[in-house]
Amino acid sequence: MEQKAGSLETRVTYPPALFSAVLLLALVAAVIHVYFGVLVYSGNNSIPMYGIAAVYIVGVGLVAANFRRELWLKVGTVWAVVLVVLWAAAAFLGNTPHTTDPLAYGVNILEVALILSLLALTRYSRVQTKF
Repeated sequence: MEQKAGSLETRVTYPPALFSAVLLLALVAAVIHVYFGVLVYSGNNSIPMYGIAAVYIVGVGLVAANFRRELWLKVGTVWAVVLVVLWAAAAFLGNTPHTTDPLAYGVNILEVALILSLLALTRYSRVQTKF
């Protein structure tokens, strides 16, 4: 790839341990959602759980492959926030089955940890510029 005179090439690096923790948290959240889809919910009620797990798995793949990584890390933060807010609303209203199961609380605590890790990852990233 040729660079034009005066162009800049930027590269973003992340703390390796924190980056690995984010990927691991997202994969664990995906596994728990698959568990809910297979063993807790039945029929059409399990489809949202599979969808949530698929989004996590595809997101981990995109981030690990470094395909527009900065964008997908921001999207992942918003995604996890939306899931926690929706779960909290459903649990508060009490009209959705299994929202007050101990594992539901566990996966949402895990998602809050994922949100905090994603925010820390964004905060401690380093931008390197080459001329």
